[in-house]
Amino acid sequence: NWAALLNEAEQADRCEEITTHLKSSGGSWATSWWGGCIFSSWVANQIMKMQLLHLSLGFETECYGKREYLMIYWYMEYIYTSYLSNLERAADSLKEGYASIK
Repeated sequence: NWAALLNEAEQADRCEEITTHLKSSGGSWATSWWGGCIFSSWVANQIMKMQLLHLSLGFETECYGKREYLMIYWYMEYIYTSYLSNLERAADSLKEGYASIK
């Protein structure tokens, strides 16, 4: 159940021991956006990838009627936008972390 896993990941992100470990390991990424939601971001990205795969399979198996295409395309665009936004924020945080090491 991915909803339960996302809930557990959010709890892990708030866990004091994990937060303390991230901060003690150094690097700017530990205090960045990425450092505060490592687990929940990963789970959310996995969920979005599965949603996109599921919707794409509907096209391959011809499950959608032509009248449904607009709705499906809109929803896929919404998911892609959220997915790419999460990846860009993670990449920016990693770049900041690598820059602080140099």
